[in-house]
Amino acid sequence: ALEEAFDENTTGVIREVIQGSGGHHVAEHDFMKAIEHLCNTHDAAFIVDEVQTGVARTGEWFSYQHFDVQPDIVASAKALGNGFPIGAVLAREEVAAAMDTGMHGSTFGGNPVACVAALAVLEEMEKQLIVQQAAEKGAYFQQKLRELADKLDGAIKDVRGLGLMIGVELSFGCGEIVHEMLDRGIITNCTKGNVIRIVPPLIITAEEIDRYVEKLEESINAVRKVEA
Repeated sequence: ALEEAFDENTTGVIREVIQGSGGHHVAEHDFMKAIEHLCNTHDAAFIVDEVQTGVARTGEWFSYQHFDVQPDIVASAKALGNGFPIGAVLAREEVAAAMDTGMHGSTFGGNPVACVAALAVLEEMEKQLIVQQAAEKGAYFQQKLRELADKLDGAIKDVRGLGLMIGVELSFGCGEIVHEMLDRGIITNCTKGNVIRIVPPLIITAEEIDRYVEKLEESINAVRKVEA
C-alpha cells in the first residue's frame, strides 16, 4: 500500500513514529525502513513528527533513532522548552538550503527567550542523563503493566510504547478509568476509546510508577465490578 501511494507527484511522507492521539501504536522497523527507501528512490522528503515523541520521551533524543533511519526533516516542540512555547524544524543541510530567509518556519521558533529556555532544558537533561532515565523507567513501567495484565485476566489486551510513552489497550472503554484514577489522585488520559495514554514527567520515580500501577489495578477492578 505504501509503494502504491508513491508516484512522480509525491513530495514527501510525514510520519509519527508513535501515534500520539491515535492509540500509541509504534511503527514497525521494516515500515520505517521502507519509507526511507521509497523517499530516497522518489527524491521525496522523509519527515518525522517528533512534537510528542522528541526530546528524550522515548528513551532516545528522538524516536526515529530507535529505527536506524535518517529523516530529511524533524519537527520538534513541546518538551524542547519544558513548557515554554517553542517550535523547531531540524533539517539535513541540502534540505535546509531550500528554505530562504523570511519563509514561515514556525510560530514560536527562534525568539531569544525561548531559545535560552530550550538550551537550559537540553543542558539539564544531559546533566541528569534524562534519556537513559526515560529508557530505564519506561522498561520498568511496561514490565509492571504487563505483570498487571497477566494478573487481571483479559482486562488489558496490550501494553506498547517506547520509553515513557506507553499505551495500555483495554478490552473495554477506558473513559470511566480516567474518573476512577482521578478519584485516587492520579491524572491519566484515554484515547481511541479504549487505550490509556501514559506520558508521565520524565523525572517520575519508581515509587510513583508503582503507585500508578496499583491505582490502575484498583480502577480497573472498580469499573469491572460495576459493569458486572
